[in-house]
Amino acid sequence: MLQTFFNLEIVGAAWRIILAGLPFAGLELGGFACVCIAFFLNTGAYYGEILRAGIDSVAAGQTEAARSTGLGRLQTMLFVVLPQAVRNVLPDLLSNTLEVVKLTSLGSVVAMPELLFQARQAQSLTYNPTPIVLAALIYFVMLWPLVRLLSRLENRALAGRG
Repeated sequence: MLQTFFNLEIVGAAWRIILAGLPFAGLELGGFACVCIAFFLNTGAYYGEILRAGIDSVAAGQTEAARSTGLGRLQTMLFVVLPQAVRNVLPDLLSNTLEVVKLTSLGSVVAMPELLFQARQAQSLTYNPTPIVLAALIYFVMLWPLVRLLSRLENRALAGRG
């Protein structure tokens, strides 16, 4: 519940700064651009922290071994550290991606009509639950393959550690 309020606060703050503050500087953005910028800023911080943790999880000996073979810093990072780091944090990255897809419904708070909002509007006009059911099916079709992939990756990671 606290995470929902945190994300809602991020989107609300971005809306206030971007949508309400930038027109004073002569730049006007629509609701979609504001929501995109807010989500990019919010999820970029999470992705950066996840990748940082992945890089920290690679043993220092790996870097030392790569450097001793003559690889430069950039080559060591690209060919030795990052592949291991991404493999270590891939389930977390996918989980965060699923969370972002689910949080897009917060876009309706800052005047960007999204799928669930539109389905509720259609339901209120027709008094028919079909739009909500269809929206749920669309979310299911979009997210189920990612959830299955995430489950496989987590099982593979657990089997590799055990």
